[in-house]
Amino acid sequence: MKLASLLVLVSALLVAGVQAQTPANSADVQNARKACRSDAMKLCPGKRGNEAAACLRGNSDKITADCKSALAKVPAPAGS
Repeated sequence: MKLASLLVLVSALLVAGVQAQTPANSADVQNARKACRSDAMKLCPGKRGNEAAACLRGNSDKITADCKSALAKVPAPAGS
């Protein structure tokens, strides 16, 4: 019984730790969308959201300075 309780506690702490990660500031996300719109349409057609952001980051040598600056203020999602 104690092992099961310990496992539940550890699982809860792991979930809380993941949820405690700082989310992207919505103003920064909006600025990045605006600054990167033309770059995304040119370099990452058909991609949206995190997929588009990952594509833009992967093409950092080709994106505009404004887009690069805006993306730097938005943390990359975990696992990308």
